[in-house]
Amino acid sequence: MKRKLVKQGRNALTITLPSKWLSQQNLKAGDELNIDEQENSILISGSGIPEITKKSVDVTGKDPMIKRILGAVYKAGYDEVEVQFETPNELETIQEVIREEFIGFETVSHGKSNLVFKKVSTIDPSEYNTMIRRMFLIIKSMGDDCIEAIKNKDKNLFRIIVLRDKDINKIADFCRRCLNKFTESIEGRTPPNYFIAEQLEKVGDIYRDICKLLAESNIEISDEILVLFRDAHNFFDQFYNLYFNFDFEKMAEFGKKRYELLDKSKNLLQSSSKKDFEMLFYIKSIIEQTFDMNGPLMAARL
Repeated sequence: MKRKLVKQGRNALTITLPSKWLSQQNLKAGDELNIDEQENSILISGSGIPEITKKSVDVTGKDPMIKRILGAVYKAGYDEVEVQFETPNELETIQEVIREEFIGFETVSHGKSNLVFKKVSTIDPSEYNTMIRRMFLIIKSMGDDCIEAIKNKDKNLFRIIVLRDKDINKIADFCRRCLNKFTESIEGRTPPNYFIAEQLEKVGDIYRDICKLLAESNIEISDEILVLFRDAHNFFDQFYNLYFNFDFEKMAEFGKKRYELLDKSKNLLQSSSKKDFEMLFYIKSIIEQTFDMNGPLMAARL
């Protein structure tokens, strides 16, 4: 990063500081900075204390939406949340969502009808791309292992794959929180990035639902449907490569592949029995949900 020196007065020279860094440090005009001279370099460090944002919500009688209400508060970027409740079941739900879904948060106080949870570790927005990649890789592993489980008729593996979806949900919430709280610190436009993070969670849900279906039933997957499932999974992998190595020519190939896969699924749907419809519906959903991320990706990269 380069900055021009600006003359100020007779002898002073000044520079501007990056707005993203100032926002992260919660620094404003008039605040003090630490400056350390190191031979031909100067180290500037902030001493600002990030503002703690608080929220109070009452989830009494809000079941089955308690998890979604608390998830919205977390994703919105609040650092400390007081939750009112009434029943033991409501408390159990609150504790479960804090424990399993909120990265960096812990319950810090309890009352008869309320609790407070707050951020106890710093969320670094520079981890955003790493977490998005991790979400992609978990979904890819779900598809790879699901194909193996289908070949080997391994119901135990199906059940294991289902549980991975919890990790996807947790990471997706983390990414959406980062986008809401550190808008200026993450590359690309926030709305399309937010859509992609949300859409990845939905794709993970489809793989989870496929594995649930196959773990709980005795459906026989034909070779033709297995080939289409593998092709749909490869289509998701194609988008993964596009996301991290964006290229318009590859995007055009991605679009052509979508139509090819939809034609295959349509032909299979017309020739398959009713018991195959649910599996074909899920496969088509993977294709469409994956393709729907292409527009937001282009908007984020342009």
